[in-house]
Amino acid sequence: MGKKILVVNDDLIELECFHFILEGENYDVLVASSGYEALEVFEREFILSDGIDLVILDIMMPGMDGIEVLAKLKERYPDLPVIICSGGNYRAYFSVWFPDAYLNKPCTPTEIIDIVEKLLSK
Repeated sequence: MGKKILVVNDDLIELECFHFILEGENYDVLVASSGYEALEVFEREFILSDGIDLVILDIMMPGMDGIEVLAKLKERYPDLPVIICSGGNYRAYFSVWFPDAYLNKPCTPTEIIDIVEKLLSK
């Protein structure tokens, strides 16, 4: 497998779509259905393996939302590429922590792959 990507989304259908698209491009895909689970998976991967190369985050999730997850990840790993994927316009909420890219839902497989490849090639 290739680079490791963590996809975080509470919508299980969207989560599976991202998983299918990215795995089809030979990425090693991990999934989490909440912000809390995402942080657990992220920390486990840094302890047990080489870590995670990129994160794709939904914003609207129950409990810990994507903005809070983004802040926690960037605080500890400022160079980690993070893509925010959302159906709403939440850019105004990014006053301190900025994602590396923003995908508007609905997005096509080509859009997903293009932005992932762009960020991972940096």
